[in-house]
Amino acid sequence: MDDFETGSTTTLPPSSSSTTLPRKQTTPAPVPAVPTKAKLIPTNSVTLRDGTTVRVRIEATLTVEDVVRQLCLSVKVKDPPGMFALRDESDELVTNENLRKKIKAKVNLKLVNAPAIEAAEIVERLMVRDNKLGMALTSLRKFVREEQFAAEFLNRDGLNELIRVINDGRGNILAYALTAMQNLMELDHGWSQLDDDFIYRVVQILSSDTSLINVCRPATAILKKLVEADPMTAPGPHALAASSSNRPPPIPPDSVYRFGFEVVFEQMRRETSLLETVVKRLGSPDTTMALYSMMLINSLMAHASDARWEEFITELDRLNVRKAVIRLMSSHIIEDLTSCILDFQANMVRVTYRKKTTIVEPDIEPGHTASLDYTWTSSRAREEPDVEGGTIKWRKLGFDSEDLMQEFAEVGMLGLDCLKHFVAEDPDFFAKVVQEQLSRPEERRCPIAKASNEVVDLLSEHWAIFGPGYSTSTTYQPFFLNFYKVHALATHFFLRMWNESGATRGDFSRVAALVRSQMKTALRKENVRAWHEVEREFNETEYRAARDRQMRELEMEDDVMSKVPVRNLRAKLYKESFEFVRQQRIYCLIQGAWFMNGMPLASNSSRDTIRRPAHLWRFLRLVCTLLLSLSLSLFFCL
Repeated sequence: MDDFETGSTTTLPPSSSSTTLPRKQTTPAPVPAVPTKAKLIPTNSVTLRDGTTVRVRIEATLTVEDVVRQLCLSVKVKDPPGMFALRDESDELVTNENLRKKIKAKVNLKLVNAPAIEAAEIVERLMVRDNKLGMALTSLRKFVREEQFAAEFLNRDGLNELIRVINDGRGNILAYALTAMQNLMELDHGWSQLDDDFIYRVVQILSSDTSLINVCRPATAILKKLVEADPMTAPGPHALAASSSNRPPPIPPDSVYRFGFEVVFEQMRRETSLLETVVKRLGSPDTTMALYSMMLINSLMAHASDARWEEFITELDRLNVRKAVIRLMSSHIIEDLTSCILDFQANMVRVTYRKKTTIVEPDIEPGHTASLDYTWTSSRAREEPDVEGGTIKWRKLGFDSEDLMQEFAEVGMLGLDCLKHFVAEDPDFFAKVVQEQLSRPEERRCPIAKASNEVVDLLSEHWAIFGPGYSTSTTYQPFFLNFYKVHALATHFFLRMWNESGATRGDFSRVAALVRSQMKTALRKENVRAWHEVEREFNETEYRAARDRQMRELEMEDDVMSKVPVRNLRAKLYKESFEFVRQQRIYCLIQGAWFMNGMPLASNSSRDTIRRPAHLWRFLRLVCTLLLSLSLSLFFCL
């Protein structure tokens, strides 16, 4: 061919002996291009740097390097082929992995600068910071996801230049730079050099009410990525060893898994307004901003360390993040945001379970002591000596004994928090109820504190708070997020049913069963029902109506369970499940597994002798000689 105008045709590689595209050349000498009249079918169109488009036929077995080299020879480009690369119309880099796909789809291609040339030019622009800086950052945020470009960019100290732009930038320049950093952090390498100063800079950006939305979005995503880059979650063979201890695993050189919750939270504590600002942005009219804020909160909750967990969760409760998420439930239906809200629900299940299994230790934990002191002071009750020389204090509030560690054994810190919120809702009402109960004969007093703990247990049963991280709900649960309010409503209902039924101390379980029945009715279909309906169910239902409904429920349950097919099915399922569980337990014990070390909720030992385990996990395996005796034991246990 004499020239290459738009619409003309060439082949890669050219051949003088055949019109079909040969395999990879074994001789380095170039061969003249095949004329258009050879009637070869082109596979793609390539736009050159001068805007000219040529139609070419590319052999799928060639490498991208060979394709670029032969294209440069064919169009007589003077510069070395290594300075060029191919991209499609969306600027995706053509690589050996996607070349065949591009050929098959007949994608239009462009001959552009190689990643090394692009990286060098962009780093130079970052250093100069002239009026072309915005254009350079736009290209950077687009190309930095590519492995080839990222490697060249990092080799030229591009990361430090980008950090300098972030430190000094404002407005759109800052937004472009943060987006470029966000895209770079999608790679699992290259950003291990980020330090506390950079993290604090991102925290400052997020804490500012004047930061633009397009600045806050990438900044939030960066902070989330840093939280998730936890040494305890790093992939690799060292992760298994780390799971058996509280200590983080050794960090390999240049690993990006060197940050995590502790590192980020230390910088967050320097800007006390950060969490408050992030929670406020959950109500942003910009859906993406709300999404990113929700994702950051979820990451912080999922990766919170034991040392900072209580402090962080307490701060979230103070900021009423649950209320903000409930508002999101009714205002957004975007799929990604829905998924984030469900993740938040699952995280709250973990939080609730952890609180429920956290021992109340007023002699050790100042926070527990403060909550109990507030409850006692609000009751306006007075201590009295008992006949055995002890003191009657907590029994006046409805506990069975003065041992609070034992009284909260089943509901843990969750029970104490719920009791405190119940009191704080209306301290005068609480004091009035306590005094009213103390004025009655002891047999007819409603044990308020015990009733509060029973309601906590019933709500945990209703929402299946049985294990760490279990949340099978695929729908919104706004009533669950209002756990404290539901607890207060149910406790008021318990007190009212006690009074209306004329119950005595021996009727406690009967009233508790009635409250359980009312919960099922009031909390049904919570993803579609309004909150005022729940309040009406608890506040306006009379004892006779609740009791009649409970009787009907029991009759229906008895009718169904007494039928012959149901009895036969239960017997069959029992035998099958018995054998399945027996085999499963024996197999698991033979194979061995990691078990979480726990603390006893109740013990006859002195409290001073109870210590938290040194390691979170330990590995156990059944000795084969015990297998026979274990099988017999399981037979009788099951």
